[in-house]
Formats: sequence, C-alpha cells, structure tokens
Amino acid sequence: MYFRYLNISKNYLSGDEVASTLAEILEYDYSRLEELYLRWNHFTASDGKVIFTKILENEELRVLDFSYNSLGKDNEVCCSKV
Repeated sequence: MYFRYLNISKNYLSGDEVASTLAEILEYDYSRLEELYLRWNHFTASDGKVIFTKILENEELRVLDFSYNSLGKDNEVCCSKV
C-alpha cells in the first residue's frame, strides 16, 4: 500500500527527530509520495536541510508546501536546489 498525499500542516511540528522521520519516509524505495504539505509548522533551517536533502532524491514528489515555517535565510542555498 502506498500513499501519494500527505498533509501534516498546522501540527506545530519541529525538531531534528521529526525532520529525520520525515526524511526516512521520503527515502524509502516504496515511497510514492507525490504531494507533501508541511505548512504552518515550526520547522527551522536545520530541520529543512534534513528534509530537503531527501526530497532531492525523491523523483515522485511533485508538490511541496513548506510555507509559514521558520526556515530563515540559512536554508536559501539548500532550497534553491529543489
């Protein structure tokens, strides 16, 4: 069973553990995730870097909404690759 759509917006998520878990989900070969909505959480630049690194490896993902998080300017270079 695959999931193609994941919306975990407005859950006040943050931290290395949450970011690492999301990165693991994106890393698995069986992940067919096409849409990922992470808006209105509390992800920081370091959280974003962990997640974005795995997003670059996920060929299925078509929609990413990371709006209204606290990524800051430190994440500009990492995000620009996506």
